[in-house]
Order: sequence, then C-alpha cells, then structure tokens
Amino acid sequence: MKEVAISSNLGLQDQSTGAISKALDSGTNGGQVTHPTLRALRAQAEIHAISHALQETGWNRKRAAQILNISYRGLLYKIQQHKITPECTERISEPNEGGQ
Repeated sequence: MKEVAISSNLGLQDQSTGAISKALDSGTNGGQVTHPTLRALRAQAEIHAISHALQETGWNRKRAAQILNISYRGLLYKIQQHKITPECTERISEPNEGGQ
C-alpha cells in the first residue's frame, strides 16, 4: 500500500504501467512470445522510480532517498547496482516521438 502512495506522489503510476506493458509486449523470441521475469519487471520499476525521484530533486540523493522512503546508503547501492546516471534520467523525461 505504501508503494502505491509513493508512486502516485511521484506521478509514476501511469508511466510505470506503460513501461511494464511495453516490457510484456516486446518479449518475442523467434515468433514465440516470452514473458519477462518478475525480477526483471521489479528492476525496471526500481530504475524508473529512482530515476524519476533523482530527476525531481535535481539529483539530490538525500532528498530522493527520503521521497522513496529508503536509506541514503540503500539509494546509493541501487544507483550503482542499476548503473543509473544523470543521462539516464534525462531520457526518461524526454517525450516520446510519435505523439504518445
């Protein structure tokens, strides 16, 4: 329940469900549909939430950790684990071409 509140506060709910459905739709292997693992979906959601929080705070990691309700060290670990960079967060904010 707390995760939903964080998502709605950041405006992530619509964006992350779009990313999840995109991940589900894109998994094909030689004509056979493959489904992403729960671990892959969770990592994708984590990356999106962390990137969005960092972008919202201008890469103030302490404040981003507070928004995400995780420890500062935990955030640093996740940034390193997922190799999140300021360039990654800029791509999230850019609107998709094609009028979506």
